[in-house]
Amino acid sequence: MSTNHFSALTEAEQERLAFLIEECAEVIQQCGKVLLHGYDNNGKMPVNNRELLAMELGHVVYAINMLTAAKDVNEITISWEQRSKEKNIVPYLHHQDVQS
Repeated sequence: MSTNHFSALTEAEQERLAFLIEECAEVIQQCGKVLLHGYDNNGKMPVNNRELLAMELGHVVYAINMLTAAKDVNEITISWEQRSKEKNIVPYLHHQDVQS
């Protein structure tokens, strides 16, 4: 089912993108907390920031899986770009032990 919206996205496509946006924003927020307070500090919460970041990353992976399963994006392209980034990012990383 398509909408009259100029993007011509279905409501299901819009919902999947909104879900991905929300989850990516939560990863960004959690990264900020790690930078401010460290991985192992989260005040009085029972789960530390390291675990909360892992949880949010898992949510993003699920959102990506939703988009690939629905054929919104191509899984092969994602894999290709992952390998491409892995090779091309090395000159810009200053503190990682990676080889090109």
